[in-house]
Amino acid sequence: VVQGIAILTVVIMVCFPVPVMVDPVLGSRVHLIRWCEWTPLAGFMTLMTECIDAPIYDGSRLTHDWRAKFVLSANETVSTLCGFFFPFCPNLWIWSLVMAFSTVTYSAILFRYAQKRRAFRNISRGNSVDEIELYD
Repeated sequence: VVQGIAILTVVIMVCFPVPVMVDPVLGSRVHLIRWCEWTPLAGFMTLMTECIDAPIYDGSRLTHDWRAKFVLSANETVSTLCGFFFPFCPNLWIWSLVMAFSTVTYSAILFRYAQKRRAFRNISRGNSVDEIELYD
């Protein structure tokens, strides 16, 4: 899916005229079609990465923290969406606000990493075959 969307975006950029804006603050060219590609894929890839993780054993059963997975994916999507808005920011003040908001929403991934690292430290190898399987 991801590679298909990336290939389709390249085909669109090669075969059709696409909007290219200039970021008023940085002066760089911004290909808007790329941001249309990256925005949904950032959330999708984050969700896929989160779902690869093993379930958490809460003492009685295996569970997934679905809410945390979806919130993190949404934060990454919103953070990437902010990049789409940069060329439309009329001045440095608004551009800086959009950048700050993007940075804050992106930082959720750092907190999630710290949370997963703490959880991994608390895992013991276990005694039964099932517990060893969860660890390995």
